[in-house]
Amino acid sequence: MGAKAAEEPGSDSTPKGGTDGDHAFAAASGEIGCGTHHLSSTIKHYMAPNLTSGTFRVVSLIDDGNPPLGVNFTFPAFQSVYLNGPLTTWAVEQEDDNTYRLSVGGYRYTGVVANKVTASIHPEQNVEWIATYRERQDAYTISPVNDEANGWTVSHPDDANSRITLRIMVVIPSLPPQYLISQLFRFEELDE
Repeated sequence: MGAKAAEEPGSDSTPKGGTDGDHAFAAASGEIGCGTHHLSSTIKHYMAPNLTSGTFRVVSLIDDGNPPLGVNFTFPAFQSVYLNGPLTTWAVEQEDDNTYRLSVGGYRYTGVVANKVTASIHPEQNVEWIATYRERQDAYTISPVNDEANGWTVSHPDDANSRITLRIMVVIPSLPPQYLISQLFRFEELDE
């Protein structure tokens, strides 16, 4: 649980759940109950086109179940964000009109390592994100402020534990433009 990464950059291994020791660490750090086991949290409302600061569950639109994005109970220096991770509570800090700082599972920062969206303890991973509401699809695309051509993408939509990667945004020609389901996300506000 030191400053060692959970994976080598470029690794495509599917994350696994933590051990009892990891759960003990999570409890000690105040993270128990912040995952998919919302002991005291309930979803306040489904979606808001005007995203503001708060506590949310971020979900993908890849299937009817809307799988949440999260991280493992382990707490290495950084780890990939993936579908159905056990810690799914996100802190959203609004910086500007549609720019945000995002953090998940007790990590202070969210960034990109080897084109994978990561949760990190390292300040250099503190990426500012643009969350753009796509009204026609009632969801958001999420891109780094300095790279709007790329956005969060479910890398393997058929994999229940797919990692979230940064890939070129694919725009489907229509009025208004539409985006791939694998690049659309919703923010479900949580009551604490």
